[in-house]
Amino acid sequence: MEETSFERVIENVNVSRTLNFVFRQVNQEFISLYHLTDVRIAYVRDDVTMSGESRPAYREASLAQLGPFLEQVIDTEEHRAAIQTAIEAQLDNSWDYADVHHSFITRSKLEHDPT
Repeated sequence: MEETSFERVIENVNVSRTLNFVFRQVNQEFISLYHLTDVRIAYVRDDVTMSGESRPAYREASLAQLGPFLEQVIDTEEHRAAIQTAIEAQLDNSWDYADVHHSFITRSKLEHDPT
């Protein structure tokens, strides 16, 4: 919190008139809130055809489909693992206004009930 104060000496040059004073105090606080409801991963590539024209290629998938999606668009397993780790690191590391850590990813195991 920052506080600033000023002191000034004022002289009424117009003695026959009333001297008016106006004091103002500024108190401001800005809080931004965001609410993430879904994460979608997109892959964009600009293909150039033999005739030289540009044709964009676009694919997207939900976060739950990240593994299979990366298998479709990234060639090597090493690069897929690095990209998946980087995406998850971004979504795992978020702090709120009170510096409390939160993760946007919730991991859970789904169990199959054969009955």
